[in-house]
Amino acid sequence: VAAAYAVGEVRAFELQQGGRTIGYSWGRYAGAGADNHHRFETRIELRLPGRQPVRSAGELVLDSAGELVLGFERSAAAELTFARRGDHIELTDGQRHERISYTPKREPTAVMAHSAIFHEELFLRLRALQQGDNACRLISVSGGVPTPWTADASVVGDDVIVRTSLGERIALRDGRVAEI
Repeated sequence: VAAAYAVGEVRAFELQQGGRTIGYSWGRYAGAGADNHHRFETRIELRLPGRQPVRSAGELVLDSAGELVLGFERSAAAELTFARRGDHIELTDGQRHERISYTPKREPTAVMAHSAIFHEELFLRLRALQQGDNACRLISVSGGVPTPWTADASVVGDDVIVRTSLGERIALRDGRVAEI
């Protein structure tokens, strides 16, 4: 995990739809603590027509194997916290509590927040993508039901092109998201 990014490294992504910028997604590797847990911070700003920008901040803490330890997602509307407890992830907004199965050693699993491109890049960097078919279980720490995620990966020039079941076409260059 520590080799994925330099401590303090920031990744920034512009979100576009129909040729228009609709937001930004930033991520930063904050480093590892004495417990060898790695902290990744995110900030997201979505600009929807006719509305004030919607902003959120989050933190994802992974162990040295790249598996979830804990984290949070916070916006003006709510704060969700999540933590791994044995073979489950417990998510809460302080009023509602959810418990989701989490067994990444038995079933490849990705954990991402809504619009957190940095989480997706981190997931793709930490997992060995195979040319051809890839699959895992996707858990949104922003809430929602786990989803099967599949992708076809192919090498095109200097890029790895990943076409996902979510309708994304991701170009990875040197293991980093160059374009979605």
